[in-house]
Amino acid sequence: MNTLTPFTSPEKTVRALLRGQLAAVAGRPEAVGTSLPDVVTDLYVRISRVPGGGTRRVDGDFVLDIETFHPSYSSAESAAFAIEAIMLGYPWTVEVDPETRVVIDAVTQNQGVSETFWDDDSVHRLLATYVITMRR
Repeated sequence: MNTLTPFTSPEKTVRALLRGQLAAVAGRPEAVGTSLPDVVTDLYVRISRVPGGGTRRVDGDFVLDIETFHPSYSSAESAAFAIEAIMLGYPWTVEVDPETRVVIDAVTQNQGVSETFWDDDSVHRLLATYVITMRR
């Protein structure tokens, strides 16, 4: 009998990856999450899972939107392209928590970084969509 290790959520995995990597880029690892704060006054990166992909015995493909918010367009754009470089710099081994380690084997960018409508004119929102292949 084979026992499989459960997957952790891809959002948690990418959040852990970006928090570690963005600390060097933006100095604000706490600005990466899955829910948007009530007010955006500085850089914030939101990770959302999109329907699609699927799992196999030892790996899975997951579709994620990564949105970068900032009052300044140039700051939002710089962060979005820094995230793109991080995501496409795979493979990555990510420690999600002390007991969970995930390998990101491949990343494809389905939609490149582009500004997307946001209902608050004081905040710029840039969006990119990635398909990540993670291994248990």
